[in-house]
Formats: sequence, structure tokens, C-alpha cells
Amino acid sequence: MIVISDWILNVMVATGLQVVIVVAGSVAALIVANVIERVTFRAVVSVLGYRCAVYTTGWIGTTIHELSHLVVFSIFRIKVIEFKPFSPDFENETFGYVRYLADAKNPFHRLGCALAGIAPLAVGISLIFALGSFLVSDFALAFAQVGSTSMYAGTPDALYYLHIVVNATFGAIGSLLDYANLGRWQFWLFVYVSTCVACHFAPSRQDLRGIGPGILVGGGLILVVNAVVALLWT
Repeated sequence: MIVISDWILNVMVATGLQVVIVVAGSVAALIVANVIERVTFRAVVSVLGYRCAVYTTGWIGTTIHELSHLVVFSIFRIKVIEFKPFSPDFENETFGYVRYLADAKNPFHRLGCALAGIAPLAVGISLIFALGSFLVSDFALAFAQVGSTSMYAGTPDALYYLHIVVNATFGAIGSLLDYANLGRWQFWLFVYVSTCVACHFAPSRQDLRGIGPGILVGGGLILVVNAVVALLWT
């Protein structure tokens, strides 16, 4: 009886910690993304004007944003009613949208809606990293050090790993500030596309509307996985 109660306690504690870490990390990422988006978009607007900034950045940034929603909806079999990848409505300040119909009684639809809400941020960051790796010299090398240093250190603790990630981030920024990049068209292509993405990659309030129930479903799935893992590997 004691062994079973300890097993249940371990599974519950592990699940609770994992959910807290995921939620805290997601909230921090959303806050940072909103700040970056506002600062970047305002900088572009100050140079080009509002309407020109929307068209100049939105045809890439908004399209990627809405496509991210669409892909997740397709994966979770959520019915899409209408899809507008880039259709600026300056009165309502909406530049594109995906209208969908989800089954509120289907837990996987709940999870899909939550993941679709944060998908633009994940896809946007991944795209920026991918472009930097292909178009900017030494950009990928800086982040490759994260994996190599982790392997050398064995299993680093959280603070040590954070130190590695921070160093890699500053290394990547340093590769962008190299004067040699100013004469390379690949660098300016990276700057333009990354700016377009950064201007539109933060989820809106409408995107995050169904994230609460999705977190509950995700927490339940994590609990099941932890229970199975604890049964198979004590």
C-alpha cells in the first residue's frame, strides 16, 4: 500500500512540476513575443507609415501566422470554415483570420485549439532560426554549441544549461552584427523576412481564447504518460 501511494505521489508531483514549467515558460515566451512584436512593428511604422508597414510585412508575417493556425487545425481534424491568410481590415485591425468549428465535447479539439493559438509563435521562432542558419554565417554554429557543451557536461543542471543558452544567444547576435554581413544579400533577406515574421508572430487575444481547457487536457495527457513511464521504468 505504501509503495502504491508513493508511486501515485511521485507521478502527481512530476506531472505538477512539468505543467508548471510548461505554463510558466509559455507565459514568459508570450510576454516577450508581444514586446518584440510591438517594438518591431512600431519601428517599421515610424519609417513607412501604418498602411505601408502592414502591406510590406503582413504578406509574409500574417500569412505565416494564419498558416500556423491552419496546420494545427488540420492535424487535430478541426473543421475550418473560412481561411484568409492576408486580408487587411484596417477598421477592425485584423490582417487575416481562420474561422473554425470545434467540438467543445472533444478533448482533443480543446487541445488542438490551445496549440493552434500558440502555433504562430513556435513557427515564427523556428522559421527565424532556420533562416539564420542558412543565410547568416556562424549563426547556426553559435546554437550548435548548446548541444555539444551539454554532451560534454553530461547532464547539466538548469542554471548551467541556461548559461549555455544565453551564451549561444549572444553568439548568434554577434554573428548578425558582423560588418561582413552588410555586403551579403543573404543577410538582408534574413533581416527582411525575420522582420516580417517578428511583426506578426505573437498570438492575439482571440488566438488564446481556448487555451485554458487545452492546458487541462494537456495536463491530463502528461499525467497518463508519466503513469505509464513509472509503471514500465521504476
